[in-house]
Amino acid sequence: MNYGVVVSRDSFVFTRFGVVSVDQLPTNSEILGVEGIGKHTRYNNVTLSFEEKTATGIRLITQATDSVLLPHTLIFSERPFKAENICSTNEVEFYNPAKPPDFKLGFDNEILDLQPGNTYSIGLLSNIISSSPKCLTFLVRNATDPEYMKYVKQSVTNLVDIVNIKVKVRVKEGKLGHLWIIFEGDTLEEMKRIVDGFSPEKVCMKLSSKPLREFVAGMLDAYINEPLYGGDPVLMFSIKDSVQKRFLQNVLILYDSRFYETSCITSYAPKFLESEVMVGKKIPTKNPTWNDVSEDAEGPRLFSRIRSWLEIQTSSANLIYEEEGFSPIVDGLYTYPRTI
Repeated sequence: MNYGVVVSRDSFVFTRFGVVSVDQLPTNSEILGVEGIGKHTRYNNVTLSFEEKTATGIRLITQATDSVLLPHTLIFSERPFKAENICSTNEVEFYNPAKPPDFKLGFDNEILDLQPGNTYSIGLLSNIISSSPKCLTFLVRNATDPEYMKYVKQSVTNLVDIVNIKVKVRVKEGKLGHLWIIFEGDTLEEMKRIVDGFSPEKVCMKLSSKPLREFVAGMLDAYINEPLYGGDPVLMFSIKDSVQKRFLQNVLILYDSRFYETSCITSYAPKFLESEVMVGKKIPTKNPTWNDVSEDAEGPRLFSRIRSWLEIQTSSANLIYEEEGFSPIVDGLYTYPRTI
């Protein structure tokens, strides 16, 4: 017995070699999907059957993706919806990745006793991008305000002076609002040991109330970013940041804050955590981007908001496979299989 989904030829799918439109997908390709909703992603062989006739499709734009859907295609958002009805829900559920590993808490007397302002700087250094014996690089997202960029450079420089490690500090402005913090020198191992000593798994056991708030504020300022397709600022994580994401989820609850989470597309895509927090009060963040977070009286929102949808002209294709329970990920959405 064969199974399949009917999709637009203008849709995209995930292959082992990158993202490809259905129209350009080679014969007998492997595409990414899930074995049952909410399970781990895996690849499966599919074959294609095209239809030449033109149909009216729906271009669906959310905070996380831009999709081309056929009106009668079934996709998942809490439960199966026809694409023509999904727009009335205002939200779309995306792939929920595997649970991050548990924290491994313990005591380490070697961690330095830093003041709150310095733990903020350590929090900023939570998003490490690269590490080599002579260079450490960290990323701070959405740092576009000149005064804030100046503050970041001063804070990180002060931290290096306090720990008395001879390293060169550079703060470099990048594209998309990125700010790169770069440590260079021949004595970086000690600096890396200090940063590692303040990992999220350890700080709750190490820091008193005020330094912990400052550390969390630094993390929040490091990860906040603008969503891909509009809306409130969000915290943006890569797959390697699952521990940091889980830590912030839990610590925001500790501070009586509500959080919104949108898990996007596949386990290899960025993770978003939207949070309505008492920034500047309970958690003393410095990045002005937090001023743009709007108040939402509707309570926690678990799915990605729909920004707009348009009627377009497209044509359809059948993605056919042999395994029951497999759901291909098309345009970043779960598509519901049917018997072919």
